[in-house]
Amino acid sequence: MKPYRPDISIIPSNTDKVIDVVATLLLVLLWLYTIYNYTALPAVIPTHFNFVGNVDRYGSKQVLLILPIVATFIILLMHTIGKYPNMHNYITTLTPQNVVIHYTNSTKLLRYIKLGVVILLGYITYIVIQASKGCNAKLGGMFFIVLFCTIFLPTIITIILSYKKDK
Repeated sequence: MKPYRPDISIIPSNTDKVIDVVATLLLVLLWLYTIYNYTALPAVIPTHFNFVGNVDRYGSKQVLLILPIVATFIILLMHTIGKYPNMHNYITTLTPQNVVIHYTNSTKLLRYIKLGVVILLGYITYIVIQASKGCNAKLGGMFFIVLFCTIFLPTIITIILSYKKDK
């Protein structure tokens, strides 16, 4: 039997719109910050940090451009995927009574992850640039807090909400 997946549009809430605008503004700021600092950076910059947060690999400063490029790609990808909630995977069976709730939760999760990715890659960019300038910048414990709060926490909350809404 084919699963129930109607092709319906989810109207973004005001909060959803704010998250989209903030993510886009942060992406623009990430690009501006990277471009502004790029010419002043040395030819060789930190490109990898170990688990403790210390630099353990150096490379060309062109590598720094990968971070805003990846952020841009992810934002565009998440935006596109968010337009098709009927194609997403769900942990519960969708019914006419719960489909709008699950579609809404799924699109909200994509928005939060989109925002989280921009924050995360922006944070990494900031640390790389600061370390390149000779500051004592480390990608340490704060990175894992940011990672947890921006990527994993929204995912966990969405999964819990999905189970609660079906009970």
